[in-house]
Amino acid sequence: MLPPSTVLFQTLPNLEGELESELRELIPSLSPSSSILSSHPGGVVLSAPSTPAVYPLLLWARIPTKALLLLSEATVVEATPEALNAHARSVLPPELFRPPPASPEPWLSFSVSTSALCSLPPALSHSKFTSINVAKAITDSCRASDPSGTRPPVNLDDADVPLHCFLSRPPLSSPPNSVSVSLYASLISARSSHRLRSPDSLPSHPAALKSTTAAALVRKTGLPKLLAAVRAGSVPAATFLDPMCGGGTFLLEAAQLAADAAPLLAHAQASPLPIAALRWRGADEAAWGAAVAAAAERRAAGAKVLKGGQVRVVGNDAHAGSVGMARRALGGAGFGGVEVSLGGCDEVALGKVEGAVILAVNPPWGGRLTEDLEKSWEALGRALRSEGMRGQEAWVLSPPSDLSGLLRMKAERKLSFSAARDKLRFTQYKIRA
Repeated sequence: MLPPSTVLFQTLPNLEGELESELRELIPSLSPSSSILSSHPGGVVLSAPSTPAVYPLLLWARIPTKALLLLSEATVVEATPEALNAHARSVLPPELFRPPPASPEPWLSFSVSTSALCSLPPALSHSKFTSINVAKAITDSCRASDPSGTRPPVNLDDADVPLHCFLSRPPLSSPPNSVSVSLYASLISARSSHRLRSPDSLPSHPAALKSTTAAALVRKTGLPKLLAAVRAGSVPAATFLDPMCGGGTFLLEAAQLAADAAPLLAHAQASPLPIAALRWRGADEAAWGAAVAAAAERRAAGAKVLKGGQVRVVGNDAHAGSVGMARRALGGAGFGGVEVSLGGCDEVALGKVEGAVILAVNPPWGGRLTEDLEKSWEALGRALRSEGMRGQEAWVLSPPSDLSGLLRMKAERKLSFSAARDKLRFTQYKIRA
C-alpha cells in the first residue's frame, strides 16, 4: 500500500468508455497527479503517486462498481492450490494487515474473493475453495510472524482489507499447467459501490438498475455536457425526464449531476471510516476530510441550480407504489423537490419547455415486469412523439427484442452491454421538430 499506486476501476463490459470519459473529466481538478494507463473491457487502470491522491476520485466517480489497488502484478505460478498458497504468502506480508499504531486491535480484518478470467484446472476451478486457500496463506503467515500466535480475523461483510484474486490465462511462453495471478485490495469496500449509495432503510424497486449502471447510461445521454452548457449560459435551461421512472434510479442520478453532488458524500458524512482504505497504515484522514469538505461545499452551491428552476428533473409512473418509492428515495437523498407524478407515460405534462430536453427511460420488458408490455410500449411511443418532445432526444433501455418496433421511430445509435443475465441495449432516438 505504498506509493506509487496503480488502481483498477471496474464497470460492466462495454461501459468502460463512459467510465474512462468520466475519469478523464474528474482527474484534472480532483487528482491532477494521476493519469490513465489503459482501458479494457470492464475496467480502466489509473496510476497515482499515492493512495490518498485517489481519495477524491473514490468520492466523486459515479460509474465504477469497484476501485481496486494493485498489490501484486500478474505472476505466473503452477496451477495448483499449493503453488497459489505459497505465492500469496510471498506477496501478502503480515504488515499489510497490521493496523495504524493508535489502533487497539492487533490485526485488521480481511476477506478474499476470487474471479476466474479463463478456464482453470479442476484444482483451482472452485472460486470459494480458492479464496479459502488464499485466506489460509494469510492467516498462517501472520500467525507465524506474531509472538502471541494471533492472526487477522476474516470479515466477509465489512473487511478492513477486502482482497480480490484474479486468475487469468498466462502468456503463451509459460510452462504447461500454469496460471497468471493478480492480487488487489478494494479501496472502498468488499461490497460494490452501488450498495453504499442506497440506504438500506429504503426499499428498492424490483426492476431497478444498479446506481452505477444508471450513472453510466445517464452520462451516455449527454446530460453532463448539457448541464455544463447551462452553467456556462450557452443553453438557457435543461429538463431531464423519465416518464416510466419506477423507483427513481435515473432521476436520482440526474438530480445528483444537476446539484453537483458527489455520489458517496452522504455515506462519507454518516460514517467515521466510510471506506476501507482509511483503516490501513499510511491512511491520510486529513486528505479524506478535505475532499469531503470540498464536496459538501459544491453540493450546497449546486443545490441552487435545481431550486432555481434552470434545471428540471421530472419523473412519472403509472403505479402509485413506484411513485411513492421514487419520492422516498429522492427525498432521502435531499432531492425532495424533484417532480414525480402519477399517470400514464403519454400523459406527462411538461408545460412550456425552455432549452433542451433529455428523456431516458427503462420501460417494462421480458420477465422483468408482468404488466401489458405492448400497451406500455405503445404509450411510450406516443409520449416520444408528443409536442413537448419535438426537436429533442430520447434514450430507451431494452433487451434486443421486437418491442422497440412499437415505438414507430428510427433509432439513431445503440449501446449494447450485459447486466447480470440480461443482454441490453440503450438506444437513442432523435425526435424531429
